Amino acid sequence: MSLTPALPPRASPTSYLFIDGGSFMQSLQRVWDRYFGGDQPPLDWLAIRGSHRKVFYYDAIPVQQASEDDNTHAARVAPKRAELAHIERQKGFHVRTGDVRHRRRRGNEQKMVDVQLSVDALLTASRGVFSECTIITGDLDFKPLLTALVDMGVDVSLVYPSGETNEELMAAADSAVPIDIQMCLGWVENSYPAKKLLPWGQYTFSSGALPVQGSLFNWNDSAFGQCLVRTHDGVSFEVLTEIAPNMPSHRLVLTGKDKKMLRTYSEDVFHLNIPEQGW
Repeated sequence: MSLTPALPPRASPTSYLFIDGGSFMQSLQRVWDRYFGGDQPPLDWLAIRGSHRKVFYYDAIPVQQASEDDNTHAARVAPKRAELAHIERQKGFHVRTGDVRHRRRRGNEQKMVDVQLSVDALLTASRGVFSECTIITGDLDFKPLLTALVDMGVDVSLVYPSGETNEELMAAADSAVPIDIQMCLGWVENSYPAKKLLPWGQYTFSSGALPVQGSLFNWNDSAFGQCLVRTHDGVSFEVLTEIAPNMPSHRLVLTGKDKKMLRTYSEDVFHLNIPEQGW
């Protein structure tokens, strides 16, 4: 019989999420433009929150221009105020606002937003309120914040716009994950019809010669070997590859109803380029 006293169960780490609203929405819009023709799907804010205890969302409201009267300015910023009010009503979300001012040489700049996010994150971290945090941004100006949080012992995750974020910012975090279509789709309400049209893909254990007969067309890829496109269940298209990179016993299988979306998804997620021939 052990005389060692049983330890109490360890509490789960507390995690906060800090969102640079301008960077976040721009990243989403690029994905929506690429997949949904610019349409803006409704967001599932609870899915965005995930397991984080609290979410702090930072965004800017354009200031009144010299040429605007009060009514004109109020009408111009009304959609932004409505958007932020909607976010504020979500469980666990807290919105902090600054303003956007135009600078002759640098264009539009968010004032106070970046500073407020940094101050809030450092202040709460210094109080030991959270041990983990995620920051959604692609702005290199936040590198000192990430470095300071890491030095304080906080586990810092960065979620960043793919292809548009400086390597120094990514390296400053403990982990860095790009915003891609799969992540964005998880943030979209299930009621959005186009969500069901998005292709899906998986690696299977099958490999070797492909059933080329009956395919719409086939080609050779340097990483995936021989590939083909064929119809599937009468309403979808299916892409099969001979092998998967670094997994010779596997092949990639992609299925989708929309040709353009299938090509885009294949390129973005699996880095497989499907030729336009035969489509």
